[in-house]
Amino acid sequence: MKLLQMIADIGPHQWEQMAIKMPGRTGKQCRERWHNQLNPLLKKARWSIEEDWILYILNETVKNRWAEITNVLLGRSDNSIKNYWNSTLCSKQKALEKDLQSYLKKATKDEQPENLATKRQQFLNDILQFYIRQSQEQYFEHINEKIHALKTDPVAESEQKITSFKIRLMEEALLYHEDIRAQDASKSGGMQSF
Repeated sequence: MKLLQMIADIGPHQWEQMAIKMPGRTGKQCRERWHNQLNPLLKKARWSIEEDWILYILNETVKNRWAEITNVLLGRSDNSIKNYWNSTLCSKQKALEKDLQSYLKKATKDEQPENLATKRQQFLNDILQFYIRQSQEQYFEHINEKIHALKTDPVAESEQKITSFKIRLMEEALLYHEDIRAQDASKSGGMQSF
């Protein structure tokens, strides 16, 4: 609570200064606690099937560059992505590959052999984009629900500053993503892309 109060006062930076006020903690520990636990933009809900597919497909292409994958899986920290991959999704890998091969077989049944690699890549890109859109919509809905809960639930006076900070941070993130989506839509001639 003390760390969250300091972050609400000065923002999520100046970690070494915060650590000075928290005996036994380093700046790195404070920063990691914010990025992996306290940030209200984090999604701590159960992983969706869309997120499973995104992580599986991206792991096929970018491997274990977790920080890059966080740019696609909104609300998931690189640490939570790595932990989920190693603890859960790794064991689902064979089933996902089997499903993917089945989908690919249906999608490429009428293709010439020389076109199969291109068709496979196109199919993977299409499915990835579909799941990214679905996942991002789920994330925005999740953030809106968190904002609504914070605005409607009674808050102790000592926590009002923290609550206001969380709401502001989440609303700014939603506005930022709306701007990005509008720019993408205008670039693609009205079609939304992510």
